[in-house]
Amino acid sequence: MKKLKILITSPSLDTTKNIGGISNLTKLLIEKNEEVEYKHFVVGKTDQQKRNVKWFLSQFNRLYKFYRTIKRESIDVVHLNYPMSPLSVIINLFLSIIANKICRIDTIVHLRGGALSLNNKIPHYQKLIIVSCLKQASHIITLGEEEKHFIADFYNVNESCIFVLPNAVEVPDFDRIETRFQNSLNNSRAINMLFLGRIDKNKGLNEIIEALEILNADHNFIFHIAGTGEDINEFVLNCENILKKKFIYHGVLGYESKKEIFLKSDIFLLPSYFEGLPNALLEAMAYGLTPIVTPVGSIPELVIDNQNGLIVPIKNSKGIVEKIEYLFQNPHEIKRLGINAYNTIKTDYSLETYIQKLNLIYEMIVSQKNK
Repeated sequence: MKKLKILITSPSLDTTKNIGGISNLTKLLIEKNEEVEYKHFVVGKTDQQKRNVKWFLSQFNRLYKFYRTIKRESIDVVHLNYPMSPLSVIINLFLSIIANKICRIDTIVHLRGGALSLNNKIPHYQKLIIVSCLKQASHIITLGEEEKHFIADFYNVNESCIFVLPNAVEVPDFDRIETRFQNSLNNSRAINMLFLGRIDKNKGLNEIIEALEILNADHNFIFHIAGTGEDINEFVLNCENILKKKFIYHGVLGYESKKEIFLKSDIFLLPSYFEGLPNALLEAMAYGLTPIVTPVGSIPELVIDNQNGLIVPIKNSKGIVEKIEYLFQNPHEIKRLGINAYNTIKTDYSLETYIQKLNLIYEMIVSQKNK
């Protein structure tokens, strides 16, 4: 049987150029999903690239290349990864018009979180742009149930064409992480806390610094950062000045190096102002880290407070302090919450399950078209 050919969009798959979850998951799909044939099309910028006039003008050329790729490759389905950010929604509107209206190819709009996600206070023109793109899609994928209901209600989209498909990650064997749980009960060693991902103030970086400054004098910990972003210099400098030897910046890590830092860490900090369902959080939980997160985007459908992680209010450094102190005073909770986090990902967010569900969506779209 001939494999379906799927054109999938995302930023560069080079993990040294793009550390975001969309790129990482797309890369895994292309490598692991043997049931379909993917054609990757680069949309967006690298982490270090500036959105200047030259970059903006280059996007018009990308639109033509997108059209040519669809025609040349005999694509069955276009899979648009769609970050809910002001510039991305404009670019993806043009891509959806090319795919759906010009090339007559069924299109999936896969919503990926962002500043406009679950936001009912956006400007009217942005709402019109998003509505136009969603109405053209054969199917829409959201990261959680709350987002599905919001999209259906706020953008007046039929729920029957919206699928919920949370992000997914590869899950290690439990014996790889079991030793660290035993070490978490050792009161003499430093607790390793980790922030990994895009270094952006919207990730709650200021609240992390404020919290760790309060904890610095009386607690034995090391704070690790891996990643890059527009606020990298300011954030790293502040951490170096405040935490000194209790701080380590690891730069941008490749896939294998990222696994190693997860294996050495105990707590994952992500007090974001907004999110979709971040892959970095899923990866951290898959390695048994205890997440301390805010209840934004689809995170509350993943992290249950005091069951497989800890939830703090948005923009609340005091809440972060209280949760970290709780873990220091109750080190057995690091083990309990970490094991529960691991089991959550293994049961409901594994890459194998994700691929099976996604392939069913692809097949449904093509079968409906052929009727």
